[in-house]
Amino acid sequence: MKRKIYTILLALMCFTVGEVFAQGFTLSGRVTDASSGEALIGVNVAVPSLNRGSVTDVNGRYSINLSPGSYQLVTTYIGYKRVTQSVNITNADVSLDIQLEADVVGLDQVVVLGYGEVSRREVTGAIASVRGEEIQFAPVNTIENAMQGRLAGVHIQQNNGKLGQGIQMRVRGSSSVSASNQPLYVVDGVPIVMDDFSLSSAQTNPLSQFNFNDVESIQVLKDASAAAIYGSRAANGVVLITTKSGRSGRTNFNYTYQFGTSEPTNKVEMLNAKEYVEYSRQAAANTDAILGSGTVYQNYWDGELDYMSQYTNWRGCLQSLEQCAVNTNWVDAAFQDAGMYSHDLSASGGNDRTTFFVSGHLSDQDGILIKDRFQRISTRIKLDHKANDRISMGMNISAGRSFHERVSNDNAFSTPIQLIALPPISPIFYPEEDALPNYVPSLEYNNETVYANGLLHAANSKYNVTTMRSTGTGYLAYQLHPTLQFRSEVSADIMTGNDDQWYGQKTARTISAAALGGYASSSWQQSASYSTNQYFNFATNTMEGHALTADFGMSYQYND
Repeated sequence: MKRKIYTILLALMCFTVGEVFAQGFTLSGRVTDASSGEALIGVNVAVPSLNRGSVTDVNGRYSINLSPGSYQLVTTYIGYKRVTQSVNITNADVSLDIQLEADVVGLDQVVVLGYGEVSRREVTGAIASVRGEEIQFAPVNTIENAMQGRLAGVHIQQNNGKLGQGIQMRVRGSSSVSASNQPLYVVDGVPIVMDDFSLSSAQTNPLSQFNFNDVESIQVLKDASAAAIYGSRAANGVVLITTKSGRSGRTNFNYTYQFGTSEPTNKVEMLNAKEYVEYSRQAAANTDAILGSGTVYQNYWDGELDYMSQYTNWRGCLQSLEQCAVNTNWVDAAFQDAGMYSHDLSASGGNDRTTFFVSGHLSDQDGILIKDRFQRISTRIKLDHKANDRISMGMNISAGRSFHERVSNDNAFSTPIQLIALPPISPIFYPEEDALPNYVPSLEYNNETVYANGLLHAANSKYNVTTMRSTGTGYLAYQLHPTLQFRSEVSADIMTGNDDQWYGQKTARTISAAALGGYASSSWQQSASYSTNQYFNFATNTMEGHALTADFGMSYQYND
């Protein structure tokens, strides 16, 4: 027995000594700027696989203890390019100096400004921008949601938590008390229609048909210089959305499938049936004791409990929760586990004369509230052709359709979240009378709850909003001179919406118009915007380090 113990102790000592020696090797070095050679302070040098790292000191030096093996060393610093390299640790310390190159991509990024493009380093106005790859495949259903929190000075707020509904965007705050504060949206040079097609107080989102996975870049013009291009329409700022274009080379196909689930968190914990009966009857007894009214209020309240429970055995709750005939969790009834999926397919390519980009999108998402669903289907075709050295032309056509199964307004008794106001002894369905006081649910929803039964309303109503948008633009450009180009653009944006509502007679408690056998309405609306731009663009380098650009022409827009 002693020999076994000694053997185990010896093995443990060898293991411990081995570990000490294994971690005794040091990877160290100095991090400097590649161009100037100056030491960089505060650089993160890490081995992600071990969750271990170091930060450079005032001399740019770092040190990490590692055991023998092969590792990926990652070096990151703000304003510099990320460096990843392999490191092998054998049986000795390793010295590795690292040079970082400045990341100037942001300054060379092309920024869209109305009728032209410039490098970001040459921009003097206030512009916030986001690249398409930063928001691509974000788990949201509108482009404003994808932009949220990514643009300085731009505040984006969703009006409520329901899918596909109105979103407020404010550029540097509100500019008017009574008029609209929404910015002007321009997609590929086309000012688009932003009308609300909802008949209720809950606004729809006019951009919900737009597939933000097609976005190349987004620029927000925030200062008064935007008015020089778009006039008074730019008073609240301008959101310029540029979609992807094809590039010369072989045809590339890209398919992406996403799926996910969502569920409510931190739901309100309400009283169960036993707690509700005990506390409410105690309150009635306290009232009788204060007023000296014997058992008047207690008897009255017992009668109310009979009615609320539809004469099922609520008195069993006085014994235990298991003996309650009904114990409804109305919070759970208002919510649902929601799923979502999306398909994106695109193809792009071309040659030195013609390029193309074609995409298709399909998505379907359920909200966490019952009767909340959002679907979208869209497609886009973009062609650019260079006929010769002087003439180029192109077109950009997109179509989208969104379908929204809507929830009742927040201030309506029929909205699902109002269900939490119902007592847990109230059943969802009427009980079978021949089974009373036991509870055997029938097939008919209980319409005698204290507040309206939102589940009955959901089962006997329909509120759908369908919106379709078609946008097309075509252009012809002629290079008159190496410094002067004429460009002609024609575009149209047509949006059609259908607000479709139906309420059965059983919803008369929440919809008074349904009392005479039911109520239905179907409203169709259409808005169209037609525009044309005819302008000259002049660009030249006047001297070394200086450039002159100018645009002059006309723009006409007609809204129908």
